[in-house]
Amino acid sequence: MAKKAKTLRLDAAGWTFWIVVFLVMLAPCTYAAFKITYEGASWTAPVGIGIVAASLAAGLVTWAVNSVLQRQAKKRRQIRRKETKKRK
Repeated sequence: MAKKAKTLRLDAAGWTFWIVVFLVMLAPCTYAAFKITYEGASWTAPVGIGIVAASLAAGLVTWAVNSVLQRQAKKRRQIRRKETKKRK
């Protein structure tokens, strides 16, 4: 008996996605924070600013991706509902 191939269908981008985006955004945000702070500041200030900026950016990207995924899921549900209505 042959098994059906399962298609990968994401319902939501979760914490794993957020962590990946956070790690990707961490270096550019920290670099930008070092550029905008003055030279006399301790290294903890720009690193902290970079971490906060990267977490906010990761949250924004994750929110946008979740919005797109939810719209696609809603569209699929509506299409499925129309098809079942037509069959009756």
